[in-house]
Amino acid sequence: MKSDPEPEILVPPDMESFEIEEVSKSYGFPYRRLVIMILLSLLLVFVCGMGISAYNKTGDISEVIPYWIFSVLLLTPTACSYYFFFSYFQPRLRNPYDWEN
Repeated sequence: MKSDPEPEILVPPDMESFEIEEVSKSYGFPYRRLVIMILLSLLLVFVCGMGISAYNKTGDISEVIPYWIFSVLLLTPTACSYYFFFSYFQPRLRNPYDWEN
């Protein structure tokens, strides 16, 4: 029995010298993440401070409820910004393709 030769793989002419380029990302310091984290933190502190000062002036809890709601809604993106900023310093979270199996 003869072994059949392997079929020739036909490649279009414009793909002959095609090489898969390795994706290289710059892992410079995440300034944008830092700025977002600082701005969200300052906004959260500002809203909480306004709520505390409104409560101190009026003494009525119903006046402070909108500040509480807004600060709770603002807490999630602030916490996420902290996570995304500090994930830069964890190499395992930085590039999943570099993980060892």
